[in-house]
Amino acid sequence: MQWMRPDNIPGVGSYNLLGDHHGPIKDLELNRTRSLSGLEQSGRTYKDIGYRLPDNIEMQKKLKEAQDQIKSLDILLTGANKQKDMFEKIYKVLEQKLSSGEQNLKELESEKNKLNKAISELQKENTDLESKRASAEHESHAISAQLEKEKNTVKNLQKECSSLQSYVCKLQNEVKELESEKIKLAKIISKLENTKANLEKDRDAISSCLNEEKERYKKECATLMSTITQLQREGKIYDEENNQMDRTIQELVTMNASLEKTKDIIATQLEAERDKSQKELKSSISVLLEESEAEKVKLSSRITELQKETLELGKKLENTEQEFQSVSSQLLEEKSSVSTIKEECSAMNFTILKMENEIADSKTEKINLVQGLSELENVTASLEKDKNALSSCIEEEIEKSKKECSVFMSLITELKQKLEHFHSEVVQLKITIDELEKKNASLENDKKAISSQWEFERDKSQIALEESEA
Repeated sequence: MQWMRPDNIPGVGSYNLLGDHHGPIKDLELNRTRSLSGLEQSGRTYKDIGYRLPDNIEMQKKLKEAQDQIKSLDILLTGANKQKDMFEKIYKVLEQKLSSGEQNLKELESEKNKLNKAISELQKENTDLESKRASAEHESHAISAQLEKEKNTVKNLQKECSSLQSYVCKLQNEVKELESEKIKLAKIISKLENTKANLEKDRDAISSCLNEEKERYKKECATLMSTITQLQREGKIYDEENNQMDRTIQELVTMNASLEKTKDIIATQLEAERDKSQKELKSSISVLLEESEAEKVKLSSRITELQKETLELGKKLENTEQEFQSVSSQLLEEKSSVSTIKEECSAMNFTILKMENEIADSKTEKINLVQGLSELENVTASLEKDKNALSSCIEEEIEKSKKECSVFMSLITELKQKLEHFHSEVVQLKITIDELEKKNASLENDKKAISSQWEFERDKSQIALEESEA
C-alpha cells in the first residue's frame, strides 16, 4: 500500500513533510524539539538584543522576521503534530494489516502445506491411477484379444451353423423325396390291393363257375352211369368197337402226356419267373416296383389266359356235350356197342380228371399268386418300416441339429452379452479415466491458481513492508 502525500493539510499549506529534506517519521520529534530549543534560544537572544538595541531598526526587522518565523514554525509544529497523529493512526492500521498479513501468511503457509499434502496425495492417486490405467490398458488389450478370439469363435460357430443349416436343408430335401416315394408306394400298394381284390373276385367267379360245372358234370356222370348200367347189358355186342376205342384211348393218353409235359414246362417257366421276380425284389426297390408292375401285367395276362382256358374248357364242355349228345343219339339210333360207350365214358372221365387237375393247378397258381401278393405286402411293409426308420432317424437328426443350433445360438447370445458387458466396462473405465484426468487438470489449475495467489499475496506483503519501512 502506497503512502498518500498530505499536500493540503490545514495550517500547513503545500508544505511537504515527507520531502527529501526531512527524515523519517521516527526522527520527526527529535527534530521538532531541537528546532524549538533553537528557536527559544534565538528568541531569548533576540529579546536581549531588542532590549539592548531598541533603536536598531534592523534588529527589529530581524526580530519581526524571527517572530514571523516562530509563528510559522508554531503553525508548522501544529501541522506536524496533526500529521504525527495521522501517521500514528496510519502506523497502527499498518501494524494491524501486518499482523493480519502475518496471519494470512500463516494461513497461506498452512494452506500451502495442505495443498502440498493434497498435491502429494493427488500425485499418489495419479500414480495409482496411472498404474490402474496401465492395468486397465493391459486388461483392455487382453479383453480385445479375448474379443478377437471370441469373434473368431463366433465366426467359426456361424460357419458351423451355416453348414448345419445346409445339412438340415439336405435332410429336408431327402425327407421330401422320401415322402414323395412314400406317396408313390402308397399309390402302388393301393393299385396292388385293387388288383388283389379284382383277382379275388375273378377267383370267386372262376370257383363258382367250376363248382357249377362240376355239379353239372356230376349230374351228367350220374345220368351216364345210369345209361352205362343200361348199356352194359349190350356190351358184348360191341367188343370189336371197343378195340377201336382202345386205340383212340391210347391216342388220348399220348395227348394227355404231351399236355402234361407242356404243363410242366409252363410250371417251370412260372417258377423261374417267380425266382427271378424274388431276386429282383431283393435287389432294389425300384426294380421290385417295375417287376411288380410286370408281374401284375403277367398276372393279368395269365388271368386272361385262364379266362380263355375256361372259355376253351366251356367250349370243350360244349363239344363234349355235343359229342355226348351225338353218342347218345348214336346209342339211341344205332345202339352202338357198350365198349364205345365205355370209351366215351372213360374219355369223359379223363376230361373230368383233366378239368379237376386244371382246377387244382389253378388253385395252386392262385395260392402262388396269394403268396406273391403276401410277399409283396411283406416287402411293402418292410419298405414302410425302413421308411419309418429313415423318417425317425431324419427327425432325430433334425432335432439334434435344432438342439445344436439352439445351443450355438445360446452360446452366441452369451458371447454377445459378455462382449456388451466388456464394452460397458471399457466405456466405464474410459469415463473414470477421463474424470480422473479432468480432476487432475482441475487440481493442477487450482494448485497453479493458489500458488499464483500466494505469490501475489507474498509480493503484496513484501511491498507493504517495504513501503511501511520507507
